[in-house]
Amino acid sequence: MIRLGSSTRAAVRLAVPRGQRAGHPFSTTGARRTSKTLATSAALAGAIATTYLLNTRNTVYNDGTVTPIADALVPTTDTAPPKMSDDGRLHTYVWGSNKYKILAPGVLKDNIRLPQDVPAWTDVALRDLALHEKHAACVDAAGDVYQWGTGYYGELAEAQVGEPQRTLTGKNISKVALSAARVFALSEKTGKIYVLSQSSERQKPRDTGSDRSWLSLGSWFGGSPSIDYLELSTDSKLNRGEKFTSISAGRDHLIALTSEGRTFALPISLSGNTYGQLGFRKFTLPDISAPDPSVAPRIPIELTPRALVDAHALATPFVRSGQAHTSTYVDPGIGFCDKLFEVPSLKGLKVVQALAGDRCSYVRTSEGRVLAWGANSYGQLGLGATSATEAITIPTEVVLSRNYPGGSNVQCTGMATGGDVAYFVVNATSPTSNIPSVDVLACGMGQWGSLGNGLFSQAQGAPVKVKAVSGVTEYNETTRTLQPLRTRSISVSPAPQGSHTLLTLATGTLAEAPEKHGAHPAGHDVLVLGYNADGQLGNGKRSNLCIPSHIPALGGVVGRMMLRERDRVRLVDLQGRKYGTGRVEETAVAGWGCSAIYWRIV
Repeated sequence: MIRLGSSTRAAVRLAVPRGQRAGHPFSTTGARRTSKTLATSAALAGAIATTYLLNTRNTVYNDGTVTPIADALVPTTDTAPPKMSDDGRLHTYVWGSNKYKILAPGVLKDNIRLPQDVPAWTDVALRDLALHEKHAACVDAAGDVYQWGTGYYGELAEAQVGEPQRTLTGKNISKVALSAARVFALSEKTGKIYVLSQSSERQKPRDTGSDRSWLSLGSWFGGSPSIDYLELSTDSKLNRGEKFTSISAGRDHLIALTSEGRTFALPISLSGNTYGQLGFRKFTLPDISAPDPSVAPRIPIELTPRALVDAHALATPFVRSGQAHTSTYVDPGIGFCDKLFEVPSLKGLKVVQALAGDRCSYVRTSEGRVLAWGANSYGQLGLGATSATEAITIPTEVVLSRNYPGGSNVQCTGMATGGDVAYFVVNATSPTSNIPSVDVLACGMGQWGSLGNGLFSQAQGAPVKVKAVSGVTEYNETTRTLQPLRTRSISVSPAPQGSHTLLTLATGTLAEAPEKHGAHPAGHDVLVLGYNADGQLGNGKRSNLCIPSHIPALGGVVGRMMLRERDRVRLVDLQGRKYGTGRVEETAVAGWGCSAIYWRIV
């Protein structure tokens, strides 16, 4: 008995009878043909390889220096090695339009395409920062307000537009809100709201004699005696311990929220209720022509929205005649209206967030419901695709559950608005899923991609999901479960016809040691979308984006932009004085055609 090993099996398999036909691959004739074919193919392949090597490799001479293979694999470059972390200091970065010198005062460039460091603000953390079209304002660690830009300095030469100037002091300001001609400041401790002009020329105090203007009396009691400002009051008395906690400014109106959830509105000019954005029509104004307006009888006034006076006034204004348009009215200054008025239809409703769009208003209740009113020409109120009304004068609920199956529990947990676009952060729990879905819904003006749904839609009345940030889940290594990826903050440009958006995701927290900070430690991702004609998206291009996209990291660090947090950081104000220690975090701000990343005190 013969055992067939591997060699035996090979021998048996190669043994082919002589009677096999010539076409068999193992026949003698077939073997000759196969050998010729293989030889021809090998020669052709060798010729191709030789030609490729001769055309691609450098010429080597007999007396040439031999380069080791390991060294040849390393790419040679004259640039500096990539940075894996920054220098550990606090930096403020700005980019976009600098036409009115609100990004980099003293810099003659009208446009900054890529994020640029502001050396004057190195190691400086701010309480708040706001960027409008022609002027800007910030609040330093001491609670003082600084202003700059050509809108503040006036008609000066570009070289004469200087650094930020301290204006309102001694009020412990925590937040500022800007309109075209106003700066509103909210005190952190007292909750009082102050208003001052955006122009340094109009901030000059009135006469210092006995006929001193009543608008400047607040400066007699400490604070800023060198500027003219006004403290706003309310039409109805606030409860004991109640104070204002947030402010938001639109084009011609202001929305303020108290600690007890009451919503107030303020008209900035006679155009403040053209679209019904105040939520009321009748209020009173001070008689500035009186010798002492503080004690003179107030003037009752009614601002009726144009949509109620004439249903077609907003559609065909060029064929209308009669009353003079409100744009012909000359603004008397910060004293136009000195009182905040509570929105009547929202009395008794617990509001946790109140925002002012360019010509509209939004509130979010403690139950997660959203109400909106004002201009709706682009569908920015989110009332649905069938709502063709250009203005809504009464707060109306925005139904966000239309994007989800029946029986889903839908709650709004955050809002953001700017210009003619609005965003709603929604928590939705489906009956068939245990993991809640966190989505960002957008509506309004999407001609430049601000809706984030992959389309450039001029108007969008029904809120749509923003791609790349809606319905995303991540794995939690601590709990070993899937959890929804939430949105940390949304900043929208106030520009009405060319807004862009910066979205910050809650993708991580800084758990490393304080000295370990850079591109690799976990941080909060920043995504950009929308209008980009002035490079305000920070990607070095000018094309608009209709889907949220990442941008490179700041300071030359490799990777994508991620915002970080730090504890126990030494705080200094813009005067260079120490102001204790505190916790800070990087914050993204979308301005009027520009953007900024700064360290905010939390």
